[in-house]
Amino acid sequence: MHILHAGDGEYIIEFGVGNTEITVTFELEFDFDAVPEVQTEFSLGETFEFDGFEITIADDVAWGTISDEWSDHDGESYFFVPITATNNGDETNSLGWNFSIFNPSGATSEDITFDIEVEDFSRTGDIRAGGTITGYIHFLFEGDGDYTIEFDSWESNNIEVTFNISR
Repeated sequence: MHILHAGDGEYIIEFGVGNTEITVTFELEFDFDAVPEVQTEFSLGETFEFDGFEITIADDVAWGTISDEWSDHDGESYFFVPITATNNGDETNSLGWNFSIFNPSGATSEDITFDIEVEDFSRTGDIRAGGTITGYIHFLFEGDGDYTIEFDSWESNNIEVTFNISR
């Protein structure tokens, strides 16, 4: 049974079946300071649990230049963040979550996965129990500032990894 906390004090629950009524009365005092805070913000070089996986973000980025004559970004710089995911569960698990990437202006960063040849993290499939996979999340370099990866899953708290890039 779920009870909405409307403040500390006396709560009453009344049950009734036919001619029988039962009343339960109890005191409720909730210490909000006792609720552990869930960390949801990380930076490069950190490891966190997310949706059945242990996710490790590398402590540095690697750089490249887009070399694709068919790309709108041919000749532009990009960087990528190495990510390792280990399935901590007892069963095969897929990376059933999404991630979004944001540039220093706070806007969604343009997807350049098809403009480069380095393995993209979004192309991974199922991972067996205890298995590990490494991939990369790519960013078009859009100037100095804070870049963010936001991991999103309906089963877990959203996680943000924010880091500063200057060139």
